[in-house]
Amino acid sequence: MNESYFENLLGIDTSKFEYSGNGSFEMSYEPTPYNSIIKLFKKYTPLENPHFVDFDSKKGRFSFLVNYFFDAGCTGVEVQAEYHKKCLENLASYKEKYTEKAKKIFFVNSSAEKYAISSFENVFYFYNTFSVKAFSKIVANILESVKEHERTVDIILYFPADEFTYFLDRKTPFYHLLEIYPEEKQSNTMDKFVVYRYGKTTEILTIEMQAVCKACIEICSCK
Repeated sequence: MNESYFENLLGIDTSKFEYSGNGSFEMSYEPTPYNSIIKLFKKYTPLENPHFVDFDSKKGRFSFLVNYFFDAGCTGVEVQAEYHKKCLENLASYKEKYTEKAKKIFFVNSSAEKYAISSFENVFYFYNTFSVKAFSKIVANILESVKEHERTVDIILYFPADEFTYFLDRKTPFYHLLEIYPEEKQSNTMDKFVVYRYGKTTEILTIEMQAVCKACIEICSCK
């Protein structure tokens, strides 16, 4: 399905192009492709009672699509006033089609580092738009919130820089949960989603047990 299908379905405009004030045509940003988001959720199951936070949300695409498919709460955090305004415009048009669902979507005009994590927020989405310093500050805020209100939380990275995954692997208590490639044949190995989780859940134990079983089978087959 192409981009216009989803834009019409949701009643929003999150295209990467927009007209500037002088009438010239310019690229404004690079949103996560709709089809990539769909493929993410074919393999990744959100936590129970999910509330997503989309950091650097731009025009809000991720929040609207997740809300539509999962009836999940979503908060988009955007520092640039013009993009925040566009999110609110999209929310108004989305609300005309999906009044009840839209009540679970919120947009905040704030820097990601200064955003106060709420106790009910448990899935945090990042497109690779931050410095490692800023990212580490946001993760610290998430962990502080979890310390105050214990819960399992996920971090989803799209197009992750090696520095991001290294930081999560080596300097945080997050577990590497899974990797999802939107395209079967990868020309760009960075075009992927990487999911991290904090909280020892049944799902993690199952994944770990599968790994142990696989290792046992391999050992036995060598004898």
